Amino acid sequence: MTGISSAKENNRYSQQWLNSFEIKNLKDLSFDYRFLEIKNFPQTEYRDKQLNQLTKAIAYQTHQPVALVPSNGSHYLAFPANANLPKLEQQLSPFVVKLEPEEKVRTLELANLSEADNFIALRFLEYAIRTPLIKDSNLWGSTHALYTKRPINITDQHSEIDAYQGFIWNVVNDKGRLFLSVDITTRYIDRLWLSDRLRNASPNDFRAKHCLYQFGNNWYIVQFWGLSGQSIREAKFTPEGQAAPTDVFNYTKNRWGKDHIPNIDRLAPDSPAIIYRYPGNNKESLGASDLCKLTVPTSDSQAKRLHRASIIDATSRCQRSIEIVRRYFGQVSLGNKQVEISTAPLEIERRTFVVPSLVFGNNRQLQVGPAPISSTIVTTTLERLGQTRLQMVLDPKIGPKDNSLFDPQYILLPKSLPRAVNQDFEERFQKKMQLTSGQSSYRVNRILYDDSNANSLYRQVQAIQKVLQDNKVTKGYVLFVLPSRMHRDLHNHIKRTFWPGIQFQCASASKVISFYEYTNQGSGPNWVVKGDKQGTLASYVQNCALGMMVVNRKWPWTLAAPLHYDVYIGIDILNQLAGVTFLYNQGRDIVFKHYPCKQAESLSSRQLYTILTNDLRSDLERLNIRPKSIVVHRDGRTFTPEILGLRSGINELKRSNVLPKETMLGIVDIRKTTADRHRVFEGLSLQELNNPTIGSAYTFNGKEGLICTTGKPFRFTGTAKPLTAVIREGSLNINWVLEDIFDLTQLTFMAPDKCIRLPLTIKLADDFLKSIISESDEEEALYDDNLSEQDEEDFGLYSQIG
Repeated sequence: MTGISSAKENNRYSQQWLNSFEIKNLKDLSFDYRFLEIKNFPQTEYRDKQLNQLTKAIAYQTHQPVALVPSNGSHYLAFPANANLPKLEQQLSPFVVKLEPEEKVRTLELANLSEADNFIALRFLEYAIRTPLIKDSNLWGSTHALYTKRPINITDQHSEIDAYQGFIWNVVNDKGRLFLSVDITTRYIDRLWLSDRLRNASPNDFRAKHCLYQFGNNWYIVQFWGLSGQSIREAKFTPEGQAAPTDVFNYTKNRWGKDHIPNIDRLAPDSPAIIYRYPGNNKESLGASDLCKLTVPTSDSQAKRLHRASIIDATSRCQRSIEIVRRYFGQVSLGNKQVEISTAPLEIERRTFVVPSLVFGNNRQLQVGPAPISSTIVTTTLERLGQTRLQMVLDPKIGPKDNSLFDPQYILLPKSLPRAVNQDFEERFQKKMQLTSGQSSYRVNRILYDDSNANSLYRQVQAIQKVLQDNKVTKGYVLFVLPSRMHRDLHNHIKRTFWPGIQFQCASASKVISFYEYTNQGSGPNWVVKGDKQGTLASYVQNCALGMMVVNRKWPWTLAAPLHYDVYIGIDILNQLAGVTFLYNQGRDIVFKHYPCKQAESLSSRQLYTILTNDLRSDLERLNIRPKSIVVHRDGRTFTPEILGLRSGINELKRSNVLPKETMLGIVDIRKTTADRHRVFEGLSLQELNNPTIGSAYTFNGKEGLICTTGKPFRFTGTAKPLTAVIREGSLNINWVLEDIFDLTQLTFMAPDKCIRLPLTIKLADDFLKSIISESDEEEALYDDNLSEQDEEDFGLYSQIG
């Protein structure tokens, strides 16, 4: 199925580029280093994390590049040969580890890197590149993400947020050649100082929030940990390398007072002192609230508006990356040699996977390509792929692949909506479900809930619980029309509270009523659909129906051909809950399960062993399949205990003859974001670029590659983000891995006419987890804190009595 594409645009062949800029003079670059062997290292389940902490600590202490290198069961630190050695005893709470330097000095030539040398070379080269960037007083940020100090929206007097544009960079090894990857990014910062925010809020509201600390010309990210209870004149500490203590005010003034920086000049000695930490570090420091501003996530309403304005197309993104390389990466040296970095992005061979054939109802197939040789096959062009998928789902002669009977179905409607609107919306939804499911017998049971006095999360939850209890609903699937005055946490709280017995697809009463108007025309006063809203209402109802199909696990189509590997398992973790998707038989059989986990980001080896030996065993026996390959898709990064648990679970299934002895286990990290931030551009020239064609792929080596799951022909603002796949376990073929990921992104059940970025193995786990474990205010749902006038009187009375 793999093919080399040579697509034409206006009778000219299009090309592809990667936002990678080659380091051209590797033959001139080398450095000397020695190994420090790590002795007495504790063998705990947190070993990987502790080793990384040790590496970072030594780099911080010595201001030198340090690379962690495992070898033959031991661990070593690669350290510059000409630098002063660090302390040879290092505290790694509660342990003390020893560093034993080797006398041998090694030379690493960047033009002749072995696989073992690669990591050392990247760390030392990154340090060389970072050094001039840190010295640039016009930039602020972290190691690999830097921003200019002038907001791009500085002329917007009404905004409460500043938008700082910057870039993310990294060094990558691509088939033995070293490249600098550069991408554009934006960071959003509150315009008010933290001291201003604290006047009307509790310090606990901001605890552990990230802030930008503007210490003179040095700007950096910290985590606010609380107020010290003192002014900056009173709050004292002993700076590193000094014997005598000083206070925050004088320390700051002595360091920056002569530079006449406005926020330093106006610093008031009686302003509050804060306690802060550096992200990922438990050490506490003192600072000034007048020098601190909150960072703002892109989910913030104002940041969303700015973020939409900052989204740029492929041509602009590529050109800005080129400008950044020219401006900031021209003065890099390694030892006494200048590092020469190309200012032209890497042109790559265009390789695009073929869109897989799909099977719908009545065994009708959809394929992208020439006219079919069978009457059961429908063909389409790549440009019409999305529209044709949707048409086939809705075609009564074709319909969805899964036409099994439904469990009890309900629609939960608020009494605040006019009766005519509720009735019309319900009828439209039921008809659309009949069409989408291919079952004319589909029926939905109407339940009305009273939202008239539900003005808090507590009361809204109580209204839903009461009406479901009154109607004896304990199991089934519900289209829940959320009330117009919905509390921001209601959606997530309801889904989590009733999971898994009752599962919800949500709509919005505010959105529903926006499609209707009250009129006296025709047969008399009534609510009717606005003339210009017929199409948008139909689309909205269609989306509700497609969502309801997915909630019911009714899959509209499957892949026609087998994947390269037999069984796929997707793992995602959110808020100490793991979602695991099991995919069998080309997507005909898909099972989702969730499991609590003790750690925020990982499962224990014992948990994964149990999941495989219980749930995977049960599915394989029920489906009567004996796969020869099982591949795990792990969202983000697979941790060592997880790898051990997966290995032992598969081995146990082999021992019990559930799996053949030759069954191969593969583990693939699916990385939605990476430090490399790769982008693929496609077009006739660097001045005429578009997003890449879906299915475009690129491999860096036999273990890592990119797959473009979004892009042409689908249209959206901004630049497509490829997925990075990294093989962590098993003798897998990287091209097969990438093609299977692409094929699994064609199961776009929620939106057949669109593209999705994640393979279904991760997408389902991600969506289901968000619906059952997304954060909401649990205390507010349990206790009513929105008091009526009578409540306030009663509360006042009891306060006086108490």
